[in-house]
Amino acid sequence: EVSQEIKSSQRKSLVIYLACYLRDSGLVPELAVSELDIAASHGQVDANIISPHHIDMIIQYLMKQDGDIYLNAIFLLCLCYFSGLRRSEAGYIQLSDFTFSTDPSGPVDMYIRLNLKRGIKSKAGRRILPLDVLWPADYLHLLRNKIMYRREFSLKPTEVLFEDNREVEKAFLLITDLMHYVTGDQTLRIHHLRHSFANWQWFRLNPSALSQGRKQLTLFNHSLFSAEQVEKFYARLGLKPASRKSMYVLCHLLGHKEPSSIIASYLHLKDLAGYLLLNASATIQN
Repeated sequence: EVSQEIKSSQRKSLVIYLACYLRDSGLVPELAVSELDIAASHGQVDANIISPHHIDMIIQYLMKQDGDIYLNAIFLLCLCYFSGLRRSEAGYIQLSDFTFSTDPSGPVDMYIRLNLKRGIKSKAGRRILPLDVLWPADYLHLLRNKIMYRREFSLKPTEVLFEDNREVEKAFLLITDLMHYVTGDQTLRIHHLRHSFANWQWFRLNPSALSQGRKQLTLFNHSLFSAEQVEKFYARLGLKPASRKSMYVLCHLLGHKEPSSIIASYLHLKDLAGYLLLNASATIQN
């Protein structure tokens, strides 16, 4: 918000400098510098992403453990990776922010909106996310059970899903450690889950590239990218394949207003997308 009020490019550079200092010094290690709409023009794009196969490995490990921290880690991981939520959006989500169909396989909506615990970045940050076409069914079933159980004993609907913020921070640290261990990449942070969401949803919204990707790359051999799931995704959103509205749909899912900020700061696989869209048959060269 501060960066949007500053007109001078030199002063905007100071905002970037301060943000990088707060992150790199460890004072605010999870500060998402790439969330600043001016970050891309100053070379500050943080391009790490993680595959859905790695996420499955992490969740499979967490499911074998006992304790609330492991269950909370599953939900927080899914909220950030399969919903594209920012860290604060996930940590302070409320019980009233979810609506479930009476049909277990029916629509599930999650509302991202202002509450007493945290604000939102901008008006565009207010959004509704269709979890039934974003989350794998097994993980969504766990979330439904968790919320229904909490609602049964809750005194008010505006209670947060995660009651103890200290436990939330421990769960985020656990997720980060597991991402480092599973991928071998020690630079991964929680915010990279949101970046991953942006890139994988772009492919789901661009069926030509995705179809070619399934043929050439094992990366896309995952249920997230299956023809059946993508078809449900389009039907739920009321979209036609290759629609010009797709980029604005991605903006809505991420809580941004303009496609330019998404393209500059979030989409890190443009070379791969170009290769697939050209329907290339040659082996990808390093």
